[in-house]
Amino acid sequence: MTETQTAALIFSPLFVVFGVCFVVFRQHISDAARRHRREQGVYVGPHTQTPGLMMIGGAVIALAGLGFGIAALTGAVA
Repeated sequence: MTETQTAALIFSPLFVVFGVCFVVFRQHISDAARRHRREQGVYVGPHTQTPGLMMIGGAVIALAGLGFGIAALTGAVA
């Protein structure tokens, strides 16, 4: 097993967990991001850091982590 495969196997579960947390806690993360932007004086519109955006981002991160793990196990990552 190469160093790249080892790194992928170590970090892929972390990506999956992080992505799932983004999906599960999307409303809280969205509210916190909007509140932070407001405190910084940045315009916050109705489509700024929406829960849907958090859900899509979390799903992409989780799927990427899953893909990296599968690629490391099958030898697709050199």
